[in-house]
Amino acid sequence: MDAGGHPAYSARRAEPTACFWEMTVTARLRLLLCSVGILLCLAASASAGQPAVRLADVLQDGTAAPQAWNDHVAYIAAHLIERAESPQSPIDQVDRHLDAANWILSYTIEPMASRRLLDIAEDGDAAAALTNVAEAKRQLDAAAHQLDELVQAGRLESDEQWSRMNTLSGLSAFVAAFESIWQERDSDEARREAISDAAYGLAVVLEDRRKDVALTARLWQAYLNAQIGKLARATELLPEAMSKPEKPMGVGTYARILRCRYSAGPEGGYPVAIALLARLEERCLQWFRDDPRAYPAQRAAALVRRQVLGDWEKLLQDAGHPDRAEWCADAIKRIDHVYFDTETPATVLRLEFAAPPMVDLDAAEVAAMGRTATAPSTEPATEPATQPSTQPNHGEIE
Repeated sequence: MDAGGHPAYSARRAEPTACFWEMTVTARLRLLLCSVGILLCLAASASAGQPAVRLADVLQDGTAAPQAWNDHVAYIAAHLIERAESPQSPIDQVDRHLDAANWILSYTIEPMASRRLLDIAEDGDAAAALTNVAEAKRQLDAAAHQLDELVQAGRLESDEQWSRMNTLSGLSAFVAAFESIWQERDSDEARREAISDAAYGLAVVLEDRRKDVALTARLWQAYLNAQIGKLARATELLPEAMSKPEKPMGVGTYARILRCRYSAGPEGGYPVAIALLARLEERCLQWFRDDPRAYPAQRAAALVRRQVLGDWEKLLQDAGHPDRAEWCADAIKRIDHVYFDTETPATVLRLEFAAPPMVDLDAAEVAAMGRTATAPSTEPATEPATQPSTQPNHGEIE
């Protein structure tokens, strides 16, 4: 894995059109479904009351090429699905189904997941996410069925069985988590129960020895707990806001942004959350030094600070405190001037993946499928920095 968290492949770039027509009809259809699921998430978010923002591009060969990355993700997903369904030994087929499921959960769902965590979801995100979650679930069901037959036939050593069962249960926990987030329910109670169950299910991954796996599980379990009002538990799950994140940096930064956001809490600790997020914006430039994701990371923290200020402004207006509400409105204007006063949508940090890589997908095999991918990143490093000294003192509450 490279510094950004995505697999780095160095194989020759194949012509996508030719490769497309070499696939089976079923695989071509699934490629199109994956592509649609990702393309639905390319448009900039301009929700009512929020500035126009979009997820930062993924770099291809040193230049921003979001469509090239999306093509790659969809193409590999379809290719892995086709490979899983081709004739092979039963144990290899289990592994190929797990490969396909993990790729889909990690990369095809990532744009929707990033936007969801930053509260900038677009129309169509839920449908796109659920389409891909359903395919991942189908792959996991096939793997579980094949694995069960192998176990009953006594054809697996205990360590082979345990490692695959562990991967299967971990990926299934992320499927349940994503379903609980995007799937509509008949009632609020049913939705709350589904989210609670999914949060509990992620416990199987929390203590994984792989740091990226455990961190991603904590991020989503915290988010799920927050959705049902358990902000104290959500905060406990996340790392200290000002501690430097380890790799994957994107996932770690999201965890710290949410930690700050949840500090507002049901008790109305908005000043604390606002001050923490202002500090986090400065830290992002330090953490991502010489990394082109520095400014999108800073803007992501600023966007969430803006959202918290908006929530506080509404609360103060409803409580009959117009002067304090006006302070919030002025702070929002300052944020817009510093970060979002641009003709084109401002870019914000994205996750490296929605679900962590839990299978050892061979980079050479993926490269041989005919596409090249590099690390997720954003603008060139020459983008002018927003220096902390130029920002108004957002941490002080008047």
